[in-house]
Amino acid sequence: MQIAYHYLKLREHVGYAEKEPVEVSLEQLAEVLCCTPRNVKLIVKQCQELGWIEWQPGRGRGNRSIITFNMESKNVIRSWVQTKIDKGQYSQAIELMRRYDQSPPIQQQITESIYKQFGIQSTPYKKGHIDLLRLPFYREMPLLDPINATRRTELHMNGQLFDTLVEWDCSNAVFVPRLAVHWEQNRDGTVWMFYLRKGVLFHNKKELTSADVHHTLMRLSQLDSDCANLEPNRLCCEWKVLHIRKIEATHRYALRIQLAAPSSLLLHYLAAPKASIIPCQTHENNERLPIGTGPFKLLRNDAEMVVLEAFADYYRERAQLDKVEIWILKELLTQKMPDGGLGGQPMLYTHPFQIHAHAPTGTTIMEQTEGGCAFIIMNSRKQGPLQDSAMRHTLRKLLQPEQCVAELGGNRIGAAYSFFPDWSAAIATQIVVKSKVKHGTEDPETEQ
Repeated sequence: MQIAYHYLKLREHVGYAEKEPVEVSLEQLAEVLCCTPRNVKLIVKQCQELGWIEWQPGRGRGNRSIITFNMESKNVIRSWVQTKIDKGQYSQAIELMRRYDQSPPIQQQITESIYKQFGIQSTPYKKGHIDLLRLPFYREMPLLDPINATRRTELHMNGQLFDTLVEWDCSNAVFVPRLAVHWEQNRDGTVWMFYLRKGVLFHNKKELTSADVHHTLMRLSQLDSDCANLEPNRLCCEWKVLHIRKIEATHRYALRIQLAAPSSLLLHYLAAPKASIIPCQTHENNERLPIGTGPFKLLRNDAEMVVLEAFADYYRERAQLDKVEIWILKELLTQKMPDGGLGGQPMLYTHPFQIHAHAPTGTTIMEQTEGGCAFIIMNSRKQGPLQDSAMRHTLRKLLQPEQCVAELGGNRIGAAYSFFPDWSAAIATQIVVKSKVKHGTEDPETEQ
């Protein structure tokens, strides 16, 4: 609605209320709108057709024209913003609201309009209805190719878009089949055979074969010199520990991996998100719109929205949701929404998918603690004081992670003593017990 921009520019320049005739010249309006007098006439005509203004052209040279504004600026802003919302340009809608009118009524109306779109809802689609989930997010996701996905959001998306050969079952502490229906190894563990499921389709309806798996693993192991997605000097060092000697597709649905030495880590690497299988042939926009075999396929991924749709030909259970829309609202990161700013429901955006505590009555909320920690790496190979282990231990004590957690607050649970949560919890318990014994608050002989 470029015409709304022109109308607001005119109102800003003239500064008169509605229904008050104002004398103006075409040259004057051309300067305000940064265009030619001819274009001014076109803009005026369009505003007249919308009923926003009344225009009486001046008769003869030197006679000024008369313009009368009929539409309040706030109504034009609302219409303009609503047009942006209808087009899915939510970030632009918020920017317009903040640029032209920050009055509480306008903000309330716009934020309510956006907020009501969030959550799960049944939406008309083609000849029926679909279950649609809408979520807000604060940034774009331009890197969804598994080999470049490192952030937790991208890794979560990988789980929806792709599959790996095998999967780690945390509950039973065992690897289970995914795209590989079976695998076996020789006695010394240097030759592995993987047998693929038949009939697995990529999102482009191409059937998955061993050639696709071969292509994916060759990218990761850096054995494929023709790989155009990575620079020659960019090495995947973590895959080098496997000492892969050869990868070959022995059959349309079979693949052999030969190692220079036995490795107990092969299945771990094949279950990692980075090892998600992609097709041999990719397109130019593969980073933003990659193709996988996962339960969802990407329909859109740009600065405004990420859209996923359930993949009807998925080889496992079909996704219950039909569609997911993730709205990119960058303002959520740069500026906190005030209480009551979203239809009376405050949104504290400390985490992209956080469910706020003030959810409507009767809403079922599921919470799960996210594992992770912040850590400092000390390079003991570099000459300097950090080569001394005593210095490193002293630095660790000076940092006082327990006090940092207490002072920072937020969603932090406690200090981390290991990358493994169970180990960290056990060490923390030992520290507490030793502290109590040291301060005489517990009998050291008492059995726990």
